Amino acid sequence: MKKVEKRNFQSVKTKPGYVRTALPLLLLVVFAIMGLVIVEMIMEKDSYKPGKITGTHYESEMLGISFDAPEGFEMSSQDQIDEQLKSSVSFANVMKSTSGRRMEMAAISEKGTSVSVITWNMEGDDMSAEQYVESSKKTVMQQYETKVKFTNDGEIFSKKIAGETYECLKLDFTSDDTKRCSESYVRMVDGYAVLIGIAYGPENTAERNAVLEAVKAL
Repeated sequence: MKKVEKRNFQSVKTKPGYVRTALPLLLLVVFAIMGLVIVEMIMEKDSYKPGKITGTHYESEMLGISFDAPEGFEMSSQDQIDEQLKSSVSFANVMKSTSGRRMEMAAISEKGTSVSVITWNMEGDDMSAEQYVESSKKTVMQQYETKVKFTNDGEIFSKKIAGETYECLKLDFTSDDTKRCSESYVRMVDGYAVLIGIAYGPENTAERNAVLEAVKAL
């Protein structure tokens, strides 16, 4: 087994365009229209059961999925995730813009490919996953049109992951001469929206595929 260099979610800040664009862009896709959907929701309602991170393993009984970090990936602890969200201005601004959300899991590879699982409370709104990604596409491309150069128009498609159908928004963009891809897979579970977000360089599609294959049904 290849030894993975010890790092955490915060240690990739020096990667060109990564924390400045790829991860904030993923979060913006997640929260872009939340102000229209949820104003003041409490995340920890009775039915919500947070998933658990143990070493390189994550699982959520509520969401019915597990994830084992592929070789070359480092899983962040919940403390590391919370610290990153607090320390990044971009993250903090997005997190303050809405309520009822939780970053359940985050992992990153030595090459800068990242994956995260995020949930938010959709109580009081019957928006479908298809409607959500359509609205998010318009919002994120408008808000980021002066910050990055989009090289596609936002591709939307359905994909089976661990036996469940997700609606995906794929955005390709260039920032600081660095090409990145962002894929946001969304489905609804018991009044919550669930997003699996992946950010990667176009040369690292093998890692993207390994991430999707690592999501298993419980």
